Amino acid sequence: MRFLETVTLGEAAIFFGGLIVLGGMIRKVWPFLRKVVKVVEALDGLPPLVMEMREAVDTVIDVRDQVATIHHEVTPNGGGSMKDELRRQSSALARVEAAQSLQENSIEGVRAEQRNVAKRLSDHLDGPRP
Repeated sequence: MRFLETVTLGEAAIFFGGLIVLGGMIRKVWPFLRKVVKVVEALDGLPPLVMEMREAVDTVIDVRDQVATIHHEVTPNGGGSMKDELRRQSSALARVEAAQSLQENSIEGVRAEQRNVAKRLSDHLDGPRP
């Protein structure tokens, strides 16, 4: 308590005035300090976010490569794509269907001829009846 006995009224006024000024400065600076703290906290959460973004970028790259592969396969490219193979198979199928149609018509003609021959043979064997 001897310390308080040696403090003059002017020194106490300066001390408390300094505390008031310091409090006012802290009050003025506090919003800025809160923003600084928020930025530091946000930076602390940044590494996981960066890893998530990297994974997303890797996924996008994989999808882009898959789309490029699909595009290559469905775009005619002179013989090596699925589209070119599908056209070849469709053309071959059309030729087979045309040949089958000709065969069906030919078979129907043979069947008609067989019916005609069978009728004539039957008529011949039965002969005229008295």
